[in-house]
Amino acid sequence: MPHQHPPDHSPWRVVWESAQRLSSSGNHREPHSVSRTPTDAASTPAGAFQVSGGIYVGKSIYVNSTTASTTTSTGSIVAKGGLGLAGAANIGGALAVTGATTLSSTLGVTGTTTAAAINASGAVNISNSTASSSSSTGALIVSGGAGIGGALNVGGNGSIGGTLGITGTTTAAAINASGVVAFTNTTDATSSITGSHTLAGGTTTAAAINASGAVNISNSTASSSSSTGALIVSGGAGIGGALNVGGNGSIGGTLGITGVGGSLYVGGSITSSGDVTAFSDIRLKKQVSTLTDALDKVKRLRGVRFLRKDTREECIGLIAQEVEKVIPQVVHERTLAVGDPETKYKSVAYGNIVALLIEAVKELAQMMESNFSQ
Repeated sequence: MPHQHPPDHSPWRVVWESAQRLSSSGNHREPHSVSRTPTDAASTPAGAFQVSGGIYVGKSIYVNSTTASTTTSTGSIVAKGGLGLAGAANIGGALAVTGATTLSSTLGVTGTTTAAAINASGAVNISNSTASSSSSTGALIVSGGAGIGGALNVGGNGSIGGTLGITGTTTAAAINASGVVAFTNTTDATSSITGSHTLAGGTTTAAAINASGAVNISNSTASSSSSTGALIVSGGAGIGGALNVGGNGSIGGTLGITGVGGSLYVGGSITSSGDVTAFSDIRLKKQVSTLTDALDKVKRLRGVRFLRKDTREECIGLIAQEVEKVIPQVVHERTLAVGDPETKYKSVAYGNIVALLIEAVKELAQMMESNFSQ
């Protein structure tokens, strides 16, 4: 049966004419053009070239149209269904995806991408190694917030220009902050795993730590030097309030209390391998005068033997209240617990009584010399 050519008004006419030219030339490798009055395809069926079946193309397809794509129904290529690409796709302009996109291979982006959301069931790998020095530089730049449901691991330094809010529990190797790290959680610590800030391991701080509440260290490691113990401070420690030490205290350097009227309270004994001294420089004193009636004052003092109520230890000494009536200058009163009047106790500066004893001995010596001279 002879082949019939399509009628002139059929859209297949251009395909048939191209096939006839290919057959007559005998060379199927030469390129041929199919031309027809250009008509855009705004819908199906429409346009200059319509195919109701499949099309197989062994070579490249070049679309000369420069129509920009602003929606899923505009642009040089519009696919009503899905678009499957077995190879790589290079897009020189913007890529807008309104539905779900599944990538079985790698998505490479050489420029900047903006989108409402990127959802990936697998890993998203960014091989760009641009360093970040601010919130607008680096391999990944997020203009808005970033919500992370799992763990966040940062291999380099992390800089946060605003506030870092942690609503749950975090574990990390280290947190380094050049500014202030503030914990607004006010949970009290009743053990080593409770409280607003819990550390399972050690902590190192190069700057200051400011805490409005109590800092509780439950580690019970004993300290035998300045580099051992539950709390190790490489630099100095400034304490604005009272310092209470329940165990033994060893100071390798100098312990200085610079505040006027500052005090050091020790619940146990103080042992020093060196001298324990107090300032007695004349430059610190004025209105200096020699003690009088020293012997009479000494005679009014009473040395006692007693048993301490707290330690049951037998001791000798003086009674602060009795000493206060004779030489009140050597008696001091301190409250051990702020706001608790029951912890207000009197103490005696035993070392200062030496001055009274010296003058008393001198008075006694004068009396003896006077008697001998008679």
